[in-house]
Amino acid sequence: MKKIIFLAAGLMIAVSVSSQRCLPDGIGFYSQEQVDRFHENYPNCREIMGNVVIGGDDIMYLDGLNGIAKIIGNLEILGTGRLFDVTGFKHLKSIGGHFDLYYNAQIMNLAGFDSLETIGADFEIYNNPGLTNLRGLKGLTSIGRNLWIGTNPFIPNLDGFSSLLSVGGLIQVDYNDTLSDISSLETLKTVKGGIYINSNPKLQKLFGLDSINAGTIDGLTITNNSRLSSCDVLSICRYLLIPYRKIEIHNNAAGCNSEAEVKAGCDTLSVEKPAGIEILSIHPNPAYGRIIVEIPGPSPNTHLTILNLGGEEMMSYIVSAPEELVDISSLPPGVYVVKLVSTGSVAVGKLVKKQE
Repeated sequence: MKKIIFLAAGLMIAVSVSSQRCLPDGIGFYSQEQVDRFHENYPNCREIMGNVVIGGDDIMYLDGLNGIAKIIGNLEILGTGRLFDVTGFKHLKSIGGHFDLYYNAQIMNLAGFDSLETIGADFEIYNNPGLTNLRGLKGLTSIGRNLWIGTNPFIPNLDGFSSLLSVGGLIQVDYNDTLSDISSLETLKTVKGGIYINSNPKLQKLFGLDSINAGTIDGLTITNNSRLSSCDVLSICRYLLIPYRKIEIHNNAAGCNSEAEVKAGCDTLSVEKPAGIEILSIHPNPAYGRIIVEIPGPSPNTHLTILNLGGEEMMSYIVSAPEELVDISSLPPGVYVVKLVSTGSVAVGKLVKKQE
């Protein structure tokens, strides 16, 4: 009798667990009826394995989706004309893929994503004319790839990102007509890509980028921000001390209109080269075919990249030996940057590929 009870209990648990995951091919919602009947059609569905797409003019609110705790694929909210309330996602904790919020006329804020902690790929907030603030993201701590906030005409600040710690790719903030304050990014420590600030006509200061580890930044573009006069925040000042870095600064207000002006502002700060930045030993250099790169403190996570001076990745390797033999015979003649990234450190060097 006990065996039967235990077997039945085990079956109930197995059924319950299996019913949590659902929809491996994803699902699209294009009408209010589809949203409202979601739990009727898919009872106990809490983890959606595929992509979720929400679009169309018929949807006004998302309460019917309030049991979803995890989306393993992408979440796309695109082209909604009447959707104003996203509180239906109040239990959503993670998105495994990207999160796209495009062309939504009535969404005013992101209140409803308060439980969201991680986004596995890109987070793109683009061309949402109804969006007046980004509040509702207070739990978000990490974005796996790029963060893009672009062409949102009525967001004055980035309030909502007050818990964000890391971005696995670039940060791009551009064409936001009323954006004047990015200080809510002050908790951000790591950006494993470039920082791109362009065409935000009311932005005056870059306060909020201060805490980023400059050694993790891979490129800096600050352009066409007509009132931006203060760019001398600690992370940027430290980045300017890194050899062979990629930088473009112009068409901003006086004080941030060139690399020289930003450096002049940095002179008033006590700035040291970022910890962990080393100069790579590369030989022979110049070289024709093969080079040896000495790897300081190799680890299983050491990543070697060769970039051209435009920042384009030409070669990429995972390395672990103290000396790495690299065949550069396929590279066109020219000057390149060799970058080595491992846990807690960055090393860079210049490579000249000679004409054979």
